[in-house]
Amino acid sequence: MIKLMENKNKPSILLVDDLSENLTLLEHIIKPLGVTMILANSGYEALRKTENKELFMALVDVKMPGMDGIELAGHLQSNHDRGMIPIIFVTAFADNEVLEKCYEVGAVDFITKPFQRHILLSKVKVFLELFNQKNEIRENQLKLEESTLELDRINQSLKQSHEELTELTSHLEDVREDERKRIALDLHDDLGQKLTALLMDLSWLNKNLTKDLPSLTAKIGSMKNLLDDTINTVRKISVGLRPSTLDNLGLAAALRWHFSEFENNTGIRVVSNIIPEELELDPKLSILIYRVVQEALTNVVRHAKASMVSIRLEQNNGTIHIEISDNGIGITKKEIEKPRSFGLLGMKERVASWGGKFVISGEAGKGTKLVIDLPVNNHKK
Repeated sequence: MIKLMENKNKPSILLVDDLSENLTLLEHIIKPLGVTMILANSGYEALRKTENKELFMALVDVKMPGMDGIELAGHLQSNHDRGMIPIIFVTAFADNEVLEKCYEVGAVDFITKPFQRHILLSKVKVFLELFNQKNEIRENQLKLEESTLELDRINQSLKQSHEELTELTSHLEDVREDERKRIALDLHDDLGQKLTALLMDLSWLNKNLTKDLPSLTAKIGSMKNLLDDTINTVRKISVGLRPSTLDNLGLAAALRWHFSEFENNTGIRVVSNIIPEELELDPKLSILIYRVVQEALTNVVRHAKASMVSIRLEQNNGTIHIEISDNGIGITKKEIEKPRSFGLLGMKERVASWGGKFVISGEAGKGTKLVIDLPVNNHKK
């Protein structure tokens, strides 16, 4: 591609005639156009002066000693880097044979001597305008190419940023799950055991008190009830942070337990189908699925106004397919695209971090459907 001339450079025209007075006349006629004129008295001089130059056209005398205009035109057109140059031949006498040779070497027109000023000027203006339009097209094309390259760079940067964000999200989720697991174990094994031991001490104390201290006995009974409630609260917090069923019995058992707890706490019926009944998956994939299902059910409680949720989880051909649908009011497109729908965003990022697909749809009055496909093996590793 020829580099565009800087705006400060004027378009160039080649004027060739072996008679100096003819060159002077041509120069005088074309001067008002404000273009750069390259004047030559011979074909050899013309070739030397136009080397590596781009011309918007050439006015060439046909009959010249040494190298005539037709031979010069052939040399000018042989430089393919600058493309074909519009050539107007100037001649006093031209028969059909000469005209045919002129057109063969790239002539676009010819003018007979003596030529008329306004005719010559109008012809030159046409090719000057064509040249300017061609340059404008090339400039726009270059700008488009630059814009395309810049857009590609931006897209690549965005893609890299998204990949880094996905990796960071995955890492943060791993850190969060490890912390949840640690806190859950501390609550269960440390605080829970100490509260249980305290409850046993109160029971022992109650049995060994004399019967004539009813107010103290009542106080101990009240303390036992409070401890029972506290132990149950600690157990709920521990399970909420990290269900021990998930680590001890696997994903399917943990999900069934969660569905039962969900029904008891919300009154919303859960119809589930897990195939196969026992799933052996990567621990990280198991917790990912559990958290996504947990978040989906949370969204049902918060937004769906549903009375039933249907959940299907199936492992087949190296893929985990999950469908969660409810009979609620249905999510709208606006709600799906809402930038601050953090619950949906969280689920999408979890699924994306494992190389999975996440699709949610809804219809007014007919509920919401969530479809998730996850590879058994993490494609992001």
